[in-house]
Amino acid sequence: MAAHPHDAPAALSPSVLANLHKKPQVRDWLDLSATGVIQIHTGKVEIGQGILHALMRIASEELGVSASELDVLAASTARSPNEAVTSGSLSIQDSGATVRQVCAHVREACRQAFAQAHSVAIDDVRAQDGQLHAGEQVAALISFITEDVLDGRVTLHSLGSPAQKKPTPTRIESNAFNHRQDIAQKVMGQFEYIQDLVKPDMRWGLVLHPRTLRGQLSLERLNRFEQLARQIAGVERVVHDGALVGVVARHEHALSRCSALIDLETLWDESPSAIPSELQNNQLLGAWLKAQELDSQTITREGVVPFVAPGLVGAALATSAVDPSPAVSVSASFTRPFVQHASIGLSTAWGRWRGEKEVEVEGDDTHQPFQLEVISHSQGIYNLRRDLALSMGLLEEQVRVEHHAGAGCYGHNGADDVAYDAAWLSKHCPGHWVRVQWRRVDELGLSPLSAAMAVDITASASLSGHLQSWHTELWSQGHGTRPGREPTPALLGAWQVDQSARPAPVLVAINAPLSSGGGAERNAVPLYDIPDWSVHNHRVLSTPYRVSALRSLGAHVNVFAMESVMDLLAERLKMDPLSIRLNNLSDPRARAVLEGVAEMSNWSGLSATSPPEGEGWGLGFARYKNTGAYCAVVAHVAVSEEVRVKRLFICADIGRVVHANGAINQIEGGAIQAMSLTLWEQAQLGLEGVRSQAWEHYPIARFGQTPPIQVRLIDPFESESAGAGECSIGPTAGALANAVSQAISARIVNMPLNAENLLRSLEA
Repeated sequence: MAAHPHDAPAALSPSVLANLHKKPQVRDWLDLSATGVIQIHTGKVEIGQGILHALMRIASEELGVSASELDVLAASTARSPNEAVTSGSLSIQDSGATVRQVCAHVREACRQAFAQAHSVAIDDVRAQDGQLHAGEQVAALISFITEDVLDGRVTLHSLGSPAQKKPTPTRIESNAFNHRQDIAQKVMGQFEYIQDLVKPDMRWGLVLHPRTLRGQLSLERLNRFEQLARQIAGVERVVHDGALVGVVARHEHALSRCSALIDLETLWDESPSAIPSELQNNQLLGAWLKAQELDSQTITREGVVPFVAPGLVGAALATSAVDPSPAVSVSASFTRPFVQHASIGLSTAWGRWRGEKEVEVEGDDTHQPFQLEVISHSQGIYNLRRDLALSMGLLEEQVRVEHHAGAGCYGHNGADDVAYDAAWLSKHCPGHWVRVQWRRVDELGLSPLSAAMAVDITASASLSGHLQSWHTELWSQGHGTRPGREPTPALLGAWQVDQSARPAPVLVAINAPLSSGGGAERNAVPLYDIPDWSVHNHRVLSTPYRVSALRSLGAHVNVFAMESVMDLLAERLKMDPLSIRLNNLSDPRARAVLEGVAEMSNWSGLSATSPPEGEGWGLGFARYKNTGAYCAVVAHVAVSEEVRVKRLFICADIGRVVHANGAINQIEGGAIQAMSLTLWEQAQLGLEGVRSQAWEHYPIARFGQTPPIQVRLIDPFESESAGAGECSIGPTAGALANAVSQAISARIVNMPLNAENLLRSLEA
């Protein structure tokens, strides 16, 4: 057996070591059901990305058992390890690696027990098809998973022992392993989403919020609404607290009629003075961002330091020789407007406050019984539990949060907020489950926006095509207001109820530390080999609209800008865009994905010919967070009145591949969403809040606009797995920017690349 986690090899990530430090027992991660099925416990949640299936594959591979012998359980604060938030493309990298270590420990413990029981050498024992073999001796592996094994502490192993034949990269193309059962159920309409749940003697709830962060309830209008609502059959009660209004009914139709009343007259006096009028014009965003109160810092090769004015960070920080040949330089400014989460599935939650008698029966002198139950599709059930407890005046142990899959998620949507709504409203009818589902106007109007960004880049290269300097300055609100990270709750409803008992001020968005991937500055640090570079990150402290995490955070904008500048330099130097990138990349894995996508798209043949009029090809590349998966994209577009994407070619290196189909699905999904964000999406804002509250006002990519996408995975088996869900976002944006630029012979620097901005670029 290997050492305890405290003495673990340095190759294991800090997150895996932290997982095993907090939960060191096998039983914390792996258990047996009453029917003898191996249960895998995880704190990561299913948000449509296939994590539960991927963890099952990892467990199957390490234990040598079939899928029928495994069950990966949905996360619950009652049983699951606390693995924080399912975000940042870290689930396979962290939770998957932890499960792999736990299963390797169990396999080796079972092999050891089998060897002792049959008096054979442990090197002669192999695990295969759910059984342990040594010569003629055969026994079920599961029969050796005893209470002693489950109660033992996990010890770390060098994965892939001689007795375990390593899978080979050819498995990428194989579908021999079981398919995801949830996909078949979803296609056939059999999958039970949280929106589909039904409970005995349940209640239906509607929670109404002001349209701005600081709207105030009009009691006169509330009284009129309450009088009309109480006349609707099925309505049980109307409640309010601060600016928050709730309706409890016995059937959903009653809520629809109440919702119609709101469409006739608003209940709130909004606060237009808190919304700058210039935000109604996306062309003024850059200037507005730069004029706000800022929290600034500078990033150099030395690390993150207090802000140093651009121009003062220079050759003193250079650590490699600068090419002495004359240089060309380019400067460009880029912007992206506020964009919306725009989930097609509506945020939904269930809440239930237990009656006093229920709590008395369960309680004793040593345990604090839970009082509040919540069912949610939150990305972080423990973080949500913590903020629910804070906002409700409970201990964390008095709140239980169960995860149930929603209809997809790609960032901080309304799941946590609607969970608060359900908890708050269910307090008014204890003993009953209360279901709260946001309306479309809530989903589009209340979910956190992704922050608007402005990025200025100045870069230079020698005539031989080697980068000499690179300086980035960016302005953006922070990219995180998730629950569980501040002293006060980060839940919309908690900000809007009466504050006298438990103050919960509107929070200013923060950025994750750069060591964790960063927020606005994510992927702003160039991966290219550059002797002199710096990044100046200005966090905007003004909060006219709530912002938080959207898939890839600042990487979408930063890679868009960076890859645009790489093509601008290539154009000035009359170099091939692929060549200038390869000239400045020593990382072999980075070079491999670029060479791979060039081969897939026949890039050398493309560069030798001119595309038809109105068509263009573009290249984009990044390593997500500079620590995760590598991805290169080639886009083929046609431009007339608008941009039409004809084809996308993607080559990615996500390390050791767990489930090829799942990884390809994630990469394709990221590319499609990046296409939507880059070409069409922009929030329509006004003094009354978010105006784009319906699909006709907020266009997203439609099925008919999805191009053929070809994905190739490079699988360096010796490399640790990295997440696939966000790696294609930035490179796709960069590839589209460069393809459109070639098609129209003009550079568009402001997203989205829609007809309005196309025309503006041509006129400029």
